[in-house]
Amino acid sequence: MNKLFILIITLAMVFSIAACGKSDTTGSSLQSGEKTGQEEIAQAEQQNQQKQTEQSKDSAEVGGGQKMVNQSFGAFKEVRTKFNDYVVDQEHEIVGPGLPTVSVFDANIFDYVLPLDFIGLSVDTTGKFDIATENQMLNQGWANDAQLTYDEATGYLLTGTNSQGNKLELKIKYDEKTDSLRLEVYKDGVFDLLFEYVAIDGGYAAQYHLESIIGHENFTPITALCNYKMIYKGTDGSMARYDKVSSEPVSIFGSPPDPKSFIDGATHWFTVSNGQFTGSIDGKEF
Repeated sequence: MNKLFILIITLAMVFSIAACGKSDTTGSSLQSGEKTGQEEIAQAEQQNQQKQTEQSKDSAEVGGGQKMVNQSFGAFKEVRTKFNDYVVDQEHEIVGPGLPTVSVFDANIFDYVLPLDFIGLSVDTTGKFDIATENQMLNQGWANDAQLTYDEATGYLLTGTNSQGNKLELKIKYDEKTDSLRLEVYKDGVFDLLFEYVAIDGGYAAQYHLESIIGHENFTPITALCNYKMIYKGTDGSMARYDKVSSEPVSIFGSPPDPKSFIDGATHWFTVSNGQFTGSIDGKEF
């Protein structure tokens, strides 16, 4: 009788343990299944969020307001043209014929400033700055051996050969924060041009350092290193030339100058303010 009772108790314990084991296994499987489903949902949401972030980043690169070199140079030329057109339209008796004395025309440095119209065009075509696309366009529009590189610290470096066979090296720096640009040009390894501009209240200040014709002797041009300085503010502004300089002017890259003192001491200059002209060009004061 005791043996039978012990057997019954033992079997009951075995069935109880088996039932508990089955219940635990089923519960673990359910929890594992639930966990796997939650992880998949979380992962999908993370991937979707990452994709949306990347799309937003791409959109920001296209239309986020970042100004490239070509856009900045275009804005500078628009302000310069407005001022120059106004000055010409006034037909001032001294400034009118004397304007070339204090001007640097893009046509005279065409090979040097033309790339400024190209750098950044890849943003319009690919949605982001792409050096391969930049080089392709520069090869077609500037020099067939054009090679552009970019370094965050030093800016752009562009090399190429012009139609006369000269080896050109252009060093270009652009600061979006101050909307300022610096261009250094070397022809066959020799310095040939410095050009800078920077945004100021209502317009731009600009300057050039290069060799220019400052006169003639027996119909022979006399050349010398000159500095040119300009202020463009709508229909107000100044233009000046410094003859026979020994060094380049103090840089205005990233640092807007004081428009009132910027052209102090110039050899030739004029200022127009509210339609009134003052200055001295070729020794003629007004």
